[in-house]
Amino acid sequence: MNNKLDLFKLGDLSWLEIVAERTPLYIGYQDTERRHIYVNTKYSSWFKLPPEKIIGKTLEEISVSPVAYESVEPYESKALRGEYARFEVK
Repeated sequence: MNNKLDLFKLGDLSWLEIVAERTPLYIGYQDTERRHIYVNTKYSSWFKLPPEKIIGKTLEEISVSPVAYESVEPYESKALRGEYARFEVK
């Protein structure tokens, strides 16, 4: 192994990806341009899209309606400013 981080690689998946896939939470990670760079299976199932149809797209591009996006956008903006943002759908 080259470094300690190699301990967290299991095949093609990192330790963090394995945890993200096993959690009951919806996990989506976006870059500073709001484009998805990672989604777990639970997150992609919410949109009824495979991960490869979400990666590279913004939340606005994959939202089912403008109203749905408008309800999430303030939390997305807050997170992109580096502030804590938690959004729950009930």
